[in-house]
Amino acid sequence: MKLNQLIVKAGVLSILSASQLWAATISVNYTNDLNNSVTSTAGVVAAANWNNISSLSPTDPFIDDNAANTNLTVSLSGGNMDGWNTGGTQEQRIYGDWIQLGSGLRTLTLSNIPYSNYSLYLYHSHYASGEIVDYATGGVTKTLTSLSGSPTGQNPVHQLDKTYVVFEGLTTASLAVTIDATTGDAGLAGFQIVQVPEPTILGLLAFAPVLAFRRRRA
Repeated sequence: MKLNQLIVKAGVLSILSASQLWAATISVNYTNDLNNSVTSTAGVVAAANWNNISSLSPTDPFIDDNAANTNLTVSLSGGNMDGWNTGGTQEQRIYGDWIQLGSGLRTLTLSNIPYSNYSLYLYHSHYASGEIVDYATGGVTKTLTSLSGSPTGQNPVHQLDKTYVVFEGLTTASLAVTIDATTGDAGLAGFQIVQVPEPTILGLLAFAPVLAFRRRRA
């Protein structure tokens, strides 16, 4: 393999390593049953140290995937805890319980988000199939249509716009997400806030092998 190809390959590996090193995640699972607590790595973005909560406005500090406390605060404008109480795999437990939001407009408010650039994943669960739920924030609307049967029985469990939606490129420290079931009921099973690494840092790491090579030649 030519030297320049080796350098490019090393740069790509640096970018991948940086993504894993700096991308922090806060994961929240709504649950009122220990069988549906997420206790190890799970999620569309695989993460450990999930926050298992049963309150619309929890007061305990939220931790990230490294178990570090954050200043994140979370509140829902209404809803009631409900669930399948099925247990199952770690992935299935995300959908095992949920906050039943009903058919009216509800708002999920996130404040003190610790990341300057991030993506938000929202997980849906409920009893019925064919529910159409609109999630909206920052002028962008994502529409989810639920599948037939229990979300815990789906294979794969995570299906975009069917069991979860995602908003990317978010930059505000506070965020309000409206949740509106146009057909059926909305059920928020949990969410993940996933940090996007700063491109400047990734760029510097990508060029590190090149700089090291030039320094050796000099």
